[in-house]
Amino acid sequence: MANAKGLVIVILVMAIIFGAYNASIYVWTVSYRTNPLTSFETLTIPKMIATLSGEIFWGTPPSSGIIFEDDMESGLDDWTTEVTIGSTQWHLISNPQAYSVHPDIDDELITLPEGTPPPHYLPSAHSGTTCWWFGSETTGTYIGDDWVLEPQTLKNGGRSHTQQAGNLISPIISLAGTTTATLTFWSWWEIESIWPIEADLMEVCISTDDGASWDFLGRLNPLSVVGGLADKPYTSGGYPDVPGVWVEYSCDLNPYVGEEILIKFSFDTTNHRHNGFRGWFLDDVTITGEVPPSYAEFIHVDKPLWVFFGVTEEDADKLAEHFYGLNFSVHIYGPGPDEIINTADDELIEEILLQIITEGAHEEINIEKLKLIAVWVNLEPGDYGVIKDCYYHAGAVPEEVTDSFNVVVFAVEKEAVEIWESHIP
Repeated sequence: MANAKGLVIVILVMAIIFGAYNASIYVWTVSYRTNPLTSFETLTIPKMIATLSGEIFWGTPPSSGIIFEDDMESGLDDWTTEVTIGSTQWHLISNPQAYSVHPDIDDELITLPEGTPPPHYLPSAHSGTTCWWFGSETTGTYIGDDWVLEPQTLKNGGRSHTQQAGNLISPIISLAGTTTATLTFWSWWEIESIWPIEADLMEVCISTDDGASWDFLGRLNPLSVVGGLADKPYTSGGYPDVPGVWVEYSCDLNPYVGEEILIKFSFDTTNHRHNGFRGWFLDDVTITGEVPPSYAEFIHVDKPLWVFFGVTEEDADKLAEHFYGLNFSVHIYGPGPDEIINTADDELIEEILLQIITEGAHEEINIEKLKLIAVWVNLEPGDYGVIKDCYYHAGAVPEEVTDSFNVVVFAVEKEAVEIWESHIP
């Protein structure tokens, strides 16, 4: 109980003193594991940065993360559409499975692969209830709302009044600061089977100049000539007589990291023939990438700032039970000549070795010891205070230990530190 009481006193004093100053308090929980008679252990723990406001922000090594994602459940969200030619267009559809293919088309002009009598319905969304679709609820296909039954012939695949084409364009997506990027999306599709490598084209493109020009990323169409029947489709499930399925596709966006991009999904029948099928459905668009460290920014201190590293009294007692020696190391870096942190020419501003427990220091550690097992780092105006390396070295222990301890970090204005030191019991 004495340890808990002492910690409460420290926090109360800190709260009173730092209340009038720009101060932030953070705690690292550091997990560790050592084996018997191990003389040296090193563990890297999360990185952090001191910013101009005097706050501490956690930083992390590069890690995979989501840059952009849309499951289409929130509406348009800045997606846009373009009708290139014809009357069919991309649009959001909710509960597509409630819509069926027009009875004058289904089993009259086309033969769908379900193997059951009409009606045949559109697929459900891949997730949730909503997805994008190049087609029309009026017909359940991409034949175009201006199609006419005459002079259609039986099982001709469905003739449109004209070619049907349109684009679906994403919001602007920033790949700034990323080192890798991958686009993934889910699609269900059903197109003609006579010449599917050059008709009913489903293409994905990318732009880095706000749509002024586009680079080709890929095409979903099959790569070989099928030469199927006019009334039977090629689907995302295959050919012949295979129902469509949702398939995940991916595109490498590494050549475009650092750019602001648009993604375009383009459907083009290229002609007016064999357009009586259910078309292209799109859902769950995601871009993932390597997220850079959060300290890769222009960061500086605009006032005298002290950063404090230490452990609580309770943890100090716990550590003393486990280790003959434990040192906590901090490396603080500044920018090199390029004035950007996290580059090869970063400059080491200060290297700190915080001796938390010394060999033989197994006696009771009191509040006064809290002051002695801490290190103050002085950052003057204009300094870049980036703590890029933080780890501990543990001396030998008599048995295997798996545990954790807290490293308390304060970032406070210099005047508050002087008052704080005078109030240590």
